[in-house]
Amino acid sequence: MKHDGTGFGLLTARRYIEGHGGSLDLDSQIQAGTKVRIVLPIESTGEPPE
Repeated sequence: MKHDGTGFGLLTARRYIEGHGGSLDLDSQIQAGTKVRIVLPIESTGEPPE
């Protein structure tokens, strides 16, 4: 069954996130909900953190 979606899409999101050196993880359970974890690396500016 196909629907007309307007969303970004998980596959597209994963490609962009991985393209930036990160990861996208999903954990979904019926009657419990869905957890989404997006991890992106911090880009170094060459300056020490404040």
